[in-house]
Amino acid sequence: MFTLNYFDTFAALDLYAATMYDQYPNDIMPPPDPRIERDGWKLKCYISCNYYYTFMNTKTNKKELIFSDDRVNHGYIVERIRNPGEYVLALRGTKTFEEALEDINVGYIQPWPDTPDQSVIEGFYSMYKSLDLIVPENTTGVDYSQLELADAIAQFIGVDGYCTLSGHSLGAAMVAYLMRDIYNKVPHCRACSFASPRVGNYEFVRYVAEHFKDYNVINYINDLIPALPIFSEQLPNVVTLYPRDDVIINDSISCKHTILTYLALINKSKFFDVLDGDYPIEHKTWNECLQVSLQD
Repeated sequence: MFTLNYFDTFAALDLYAATMYDQYPNDIMPPPDPRIERDGWKLKCYISCNYYYTFMNTKTNKKELIFSDDRVNHGYIVERIRNPGEYVLALRGTKTFEEALEDINVGYIQPWPDTPDQSVIEGFYSMYKSLDLIVPENTTGVDYSQLELADAIAQFIGVDGYCTLSGHSLGAAMVAYLMRDIYNKVPHCRACSFASPRVGNYEFVRYVAEHFKDYNVINYINDLIPALPIFSEQLPNVVTLYPRDDVIINDSISCKHTILTYLALINKSKFFDVLDGDYPIEHKTWNECLQVSLQD
């Protein structure tokens, strides 16, 4: 069963995924952020990304793929220590130059042959499609990395597992596509995403909303990214965050979009709790972007 239902729990886990990449950018299985266990979770799996790029072959006039040999860590799956069988998948936002390039690849593609009317953003989807599950302590004999991500998660957590899918920014877009692929494979699955860009056409978001009903997309009203690409659609179940007098946000696109801003708007106590330690990049973001009052 699900025992935690608070947005700040999932926002913090998404933040830890980003920090683990910042600290160990060349490690697809970086050491777990110590706050994961402090918050009551144990890291069980890693999510890695193998980039591939599309280009137009001028001879055939068709788009083709180029695969990269470089893999990076994009997140993880944790299990609740006090409630074994309850999992959270956390996916970070954009960090690398390659990811930023794919973020602006906003053409539509139709990846599901059974629903050809559904269109999604090519750049976001290409990165989602290259996600693999890595299980460090794997005694099952299953090579999860050779499976599609939704199938790998379904096999790993089993039919009795409970899983929350969470992601920030690019990670939120990936979660939307994972929702489309996993809804009929994992009986107990929900989603909670933050700062999600628009992810596809009306037919896609309607299909996902009809088949994957337990989800929330949390967007800050002054964050520009959830309004892009302008021709695309957002999943409909959006929870809007509004400005607070005790959280002053620098007037820049990146500051309004960072996961730390979302965490401060959702729960100041959790914001201060996660920043209690030596986390230089997070403290830099805090200093540049936010003035958060200690008083309620």
